[in-house]
Amino acid sequence: MISERRRRRWWQRAAGLLLLLSVILANLGLAGTVLAFLPPSEQPGGNYTYFVQRSRERRARDKREQAAAKEAARELRRQNWQRFIRRQGNSDAWQVSSWNTITGTPHRVSRIIPPSFGEGIWRRLFGGEDELIDYATQFVEENRDLFRLGESEIQLVRVAEQSGIFYVDFQQVYQNIPVYGSRIWFQFDDSYRLLSFGADSYPGIEELETRPLIDEAKARQIVSEHLGTSSPAESGGESQSELVILPARFEDNLEYFLVWMLDMPEGIWRYFVDARSGQIISRLRRSRAGISGTIRGKVLPQFYNDPPAEVGLPDLYVYLMNKNEPIFQALFEDSDTPPAGWKAQGLWGYGQPTPLADLSGLMASGHGGPLDPDKGHTGQKVFGYNLAGDYTNLMRPTYLTTPPISFTPSSGSKLILRFWRWLGVYKEYSEDDLGNRTSFDRASVEISANRGITWDTVWSNATSQIEDPFYLEGSSGWNLQLFDVSPFINNSSQEIRLRWGMGPTDSSGIFCGWNIDDIDILESLINPNDTVRGNFKTDASGNFQFPATWLGKKVFPNKLVIAAKLAGKYVEVYNEDSWDAVWVVENINDPDFQDPNYTYFIWDPENPNNAIAPADPNSLSVYFRISSYNELNVYYHINRMLRYIKEIDSKYDGMWRGGKKGPIKAVVKWGDYYTNAFWTPENRIYFGEGDGKVDGYRDFSLFADIIYHEYTHAITESFYSFFLPPADPGLATTSTDTTTQQPQFTTELDAMHEAFSDYWAAALTHDPANGIDGAKIGDGGFWIGHDYVRNLNTDEDRPLKYPDDYGDDAYANSLILSQAMWDVRKKLAAEGGEKIADIIFHKARYAGATSFCDYLQAVLDQESRLYHDQNTAIMIKDQFGKHGISRIPLAPTNPVATVSDRAVHLTWEAPPDEDIVGYHVYYRTENDIETSREDPSVQKDAGNTTSFTITGLTNETTYVLKVKSYNKYGTESESSDYVYATPYDPKTRAGIVYQENDSSLGTCFISAIRKEPF
Repeated sequence: MISERRRRRWWQRAAGLLLLLSVILANLGLAGTVLAFLPPSEQPGGNYTYFVQRSRERRARDKREQAAAKEAARELRRQNWQRFIRRQGNSDAWQVSSWNTITGTPHRVSRIIPPSFGEGIWRRLFGGEDELIDYATQFVEENRDLFRLGESEIQLVRVAEQSGIFYVDFQQVYQNIPVYGSRIWFQFDDSYRLLSFGADSYPGIEELETRPLIDEAKARQIVSEHLGTSSPAESGGESQSELVILPARFEDNLEYFLVWMLDMPEGIWRYFVDARSGQIISRLRRSRAGISGTIRGKVLPQFYNDPPAEVGLPDLYVYLMNKNEPIFQALFEDSDTPPAGWKAQGLWGYGQPTPLADLSGLMASGHGGPLDPDKGHTGQKVFGYNLAGDYTNLMRPTYLTTPPISFTPSSGSKLILRFWRWLGVYKEYSEDDLGNRTSFDRASVEISANRGITWDTVWSNATSQIEDPFYLEGSSGWNLQLFDVSPFINNSSQEIRLRWGMGPTDSSGIFCGWNIDDIDILESLINPNDTVRGNFKTDASGNFQFPATWLGKKVFPNKLVIAAKLAGKYVEVYNEDSWDAVWVVENINDPDFQDPNYTYFIWDPENPNNAIAPADPNSLSVYFRISSYNELNVYYHINRMLRYIKEIDSKYDGMWRGGKKGPIKAVVKWGDYYTNAFWTPENRIYFGEGDGKVDGYRDFSLFADIIYHEYTHAITESFYSFFLPPADPGLATTSTDTTTQQPQFTTELDAMHEAFSDYWAAALTHDPANGIDGAKIGDGGFWIGHDYVRNLNTDEDRPLKYPDDYGDDAYANSLILSQAMWDVRKKLAAEGGEKIADIIFHKARYAGATSFCDYLQAVLDQESRLYHDQNTAIMIKDQFGKHGISRIPLAPTNPVATVSDRAVHLTWEAPPDEDIVGYHVYYRTENDIETSREDPSVQKDAGNTTSFTITGLTNETTYVLKVKSYNKYGTESESSDYVYATPYDPKTRAGIVYQENDSSLGTCFISAIRKEPF
């Protein structure tokens, strides 16, 4: 029997329903979920007035009383912790990382002194998982006061092992009923020694009445009625239910409810129904995706003639926008007069365009591109430049400007500009020797966030020719544009202006210019900094999701727009000869928040003009245009490479230059029959379209190794962008450019740039079928009639060696280093460790080395720090040394020369360097001339000794001598100090001591040291 007093107290506690949301989110570990409270009309038996009154009374409680209660809670935690420390006998071994201030239990306790044998808190266990469970259970029993369990018990829920760490988890139960959200956990090392533990367990449950007054079937019926179904079966099957104790925080107090927890069949809703009163206390949306999908495309795995492979496109920005509530919109079709507030300069005008019907006589004036359309994208009217013809030559920029656009910025949202264009812009086809345009016309889209005082360029054609109607056969000619203008707007901006620019133009040719229709600015409904609310970019498989838990009905209109470009976090791809890829799904209707799980194929090679639409044509209309593999190929392979770099280096997050991060710009189809690809320090990569010849170059963007090579330049530059390396870090050479007749300066850093690019291209593309030797750059026939451009595989009979093979060509020089790196990778690959080479070589770039030898030292430093394997370090030294790259030995010191008849005896002190295996002695006459590249000295190998006698010299002639140490790879040290000596015939005169700036007769035969470079 339950006393009437106790029953009243139970009903009073039920008044805390309105605050359950904050309790569950804050204290039960339900990150990423939302509990939706029902309005009073949907709460059977609810007393909303009483709830409000009680809440007011609690909030009005004396502040001093609240402070005293908090202080008492802190004192209780302190006392429980001190008792625990006394039981363990070592106050320095453990530390509370964080407390659960609601339950008064230690959320995480970490060991701060490594466990050692013989210490009381841990013990060596030999019985496997059962012994771990017994030990953890005993630990809880011994410390029930710390865990504040009272009469509750614990129930095992998990034992797991990962990477040598053992995990044991328990759940709190009271009278065999689980406590929702409770957890007590332990972590052990691979010697079964306790490393850390924690508890989110709930005290004071003993007063809760645990006998339900309604059964499970009644709870299901209540939920079904709330969902509007006669039975759970109408929702797709039986619901899953369990009786649980639900904790709730009411102000500073914990209160508990006995509830039926029911998971509905679709897995969307979890209901909590009071097992005593039948009230629906709350419901939790468990579905993680209200709108989701996958963006996939066809790419070429490696070569231009590979069968296309279907892949997901990663790291692609996807925007979800409310089309019903645009921030700005200009559709034009129903207006007979220009819309108010627009400013049109020059020949900008509003109306129905009129294409030129007769081209006779126009070709001589330069016209040769697309004509204007005969109507708008929708309706008849547009804004355009010269609606009845072309723009003119030698014109200054003129603009079409919107009226001020006011808006209230939302935290973290993005503003997306959408419009349709029909554009023709001419460029002169002549280029200089570097492929740069010598003449072009310009069109632009610009934005101002400061009342038109300054303008930022959102888009321009740069040096590209634009011919919208000609790009795709059978197209309407209108091209959808999509721009994220958020980067140009600061947090305080509440007004923007947009303008479209025509000009400046040159004197070469003229096209139709701008035609613009259906403009709108939409606000993205996602917060890109909020990872809980949904993925605003695709994952590694091309998946994206916008959870219905976040969207909510009030922001889920009948017309939503999902949009994307080939522009993501790390790369933006543009096509100089065609439309940039734009993908849009419009008019999404999903009032029940069901997950459509659509897969969007953004290009079908059999039907390149269209996307593959999802199955339900009534709910979606799809627009997508892309001209070729080029854009998809570059986007996919750049992201693939960056993801691999991030896999081996979690700290690396894309390119940056001068401290500013941002996506790299990649342009495909660049140039007119341009036969190269290149990266620029402005974070841009250009891929030439090839020369179009049968026996010439194919398109450079169709080859994965070329994409990887150019992109690696950007990654390498990120390690060198914060300083200017010395002009001559090592052996520098000069040559003459045959085109400009200008001297070209080449340093080791230039060769290193190329070596890194070749290495990573080979690492990501080598064909396993051909073994690890598949390391050719420019492979696959992009250069017709040639197998490759460079090969990283070493000719064992004659490996390229530094400095013997170091010359004037940075690409040829690069093979000395790249072949050494590839030799290391092959050695490690034989043991299944090629990824180790990639990790070491990548992280060594952080050192910013500017010479081959400096880079080797950085590689050895990384190997020592990461792996500390002596055999690997020796192997790296040997493989680099085979190519003449090794650590420079220390130079010998204190050389002393003694002269005699036609001979000089030289001695020196050996430096403390265990890598030295011998010494070279160099000598020349004082009158011989030495330059930086030519040394007339004679070299003698003294072996591993510290003295050497040079004979056969000419008496009465002064010689200059020096000594260098060398290692087993033949790498020499810097020179010792100079020694000057003059041999003579002792029968003719007395001995001479030669000193700097002075010579005198005497009886000593030891020469002085001259301290100057040799």
